[in-house]
Amino acid sequence: MKKIVAVLLAGIMLFSFAACSSNTDGLTTVTIAVEDVESESEKLTSEEKEAGFVSKTVDTQAGTATYTISEEDLKAYIHTLGRAVQQCIKDTLELEGALSADFDEDYREIEITVIVDEFDTSYVDDIKTSFLEAMEKYQLWSGNEDATCEIIVQYEDGTLL
Repeated sequence: MKKIVAVLLAGIMLFSFAACSSNTDGLTTVTIAVEDVESESEKLTSEEKEAGFVSKTVDTQAGTATYTISEEDLKAYIHTLGRAVQQCIKDTLELEGALSADFDEDYREIEITVIVDEFDTSYVDDIKTSFLEAMEKYQLWSGNEDATCEIIVQYEDGTLL
């Protein structure tokens, strides 16, 4: 009886070692929704290769793309996307008439306040677009959704436009 238990335990140990060793490369898969699946290629772009993506599979029926990347490279990529949002904030705050930028920790909502007398309001839509592009890409890869960018335009006395 002891021999049978010992053989069973040894078999279980061997099986558990085999199961653990199958993922030593640290790769993970990430599936994201893709807007235009028809034009989405399974070939990795140079940006994706540079970020550390290993492969990409597109499912046109589900409207998704599944990427393979190491967990470390994925974290680094998400961090890079977050820095792009931070750079948008920094660039905006350097514009004449920009007062403040308030945002939450995961860059889902950004609120920028500007003074209409000093700020060229014709740039408001361009700024929103660039923010939303950066934010949505970050949201896509970090697993959040619904990024919003609000630009509050006010007069110097604080009244809103």
